[in-house]
Amino acid sequence: LANKIHSQEIFTKQEKELAKLFSKRELTYKNVLEASENVRIQTGLKSQFTAGIQRSIDYMSIIFPIVKKNGLPMDLAYLPHVESSYNARAGSKVGALGLWQLMPSTMRSLEGKQAVYQRTDPSVSTKAAMKLLKMNYEKTGSWPLALTAYNHGANGVVRAIEETKSRDLCKIIEHYDSPSFKFASSNFYAQFLAARKVAMKKYKTIASTQNNDSQLKQNLLTATGGTLR
Repeated sequence: LANKIHSQEIFTKQEKELAKLFSKRELTYKNVLEASENVRIQTGLKSQFTAGIQRSIDYMSIIFPIVKKNGLPMDLAYLPHVESSYNARAGSKVGALGLWQLMPSTMRSLEGKQAVYQRTDPSVSTKAAMKLLKMNYEKTGSWPLALTAYNHGANGVVRAIEETKSRDLCKIIEHYDSPSFKFASSNFYAQFLAARKVAMKKYKTIASTQNNDSQLKQNLLTATGGTLR
């Protein structure tokens, strides 16, 4: 598309659809080329995500009541798809562990010293994660920022708010310049939204084809809670 803008060739139907994503003023060779370089594709995750969907069904009866009891958005139950692919024993190279990938220091401050060794326990770790997410929301004032803080840290997001004088995540991503606020942190909320969309589609397919899967229907498709805004 960028090359055709440069040479003024005729667009194909697909190229016309892409061109509509830009205003007439923004549809330039430079802007389209820059946009193409901002697209990141990572292959090899489809089977891992699908396996996570199957694992997550076994945890719904534990996680959903805890989220609901805390009065938080039920959509937060999709976060482990991003963090661990719903593998309770998943660990990271920096020491995070469990469904919610909690660090030892974080777990210690939320649930006490002994809880550090219970991060693979779905119930204990979910209670801690809900506390952390609730604290993030209270500090940042919105769920896009609270979820970003889950990856970047609440203090870091507060600094971003203060420096950009905005609570709009898109504006923060565009204007906040910090060595620690790079690809992983700035795209974390987008990853969560993508995981939520794909997971919900897969859950609905499973629920419609497996009539005996009452746990899925009861815990996910009819769940109500707070609002993710």
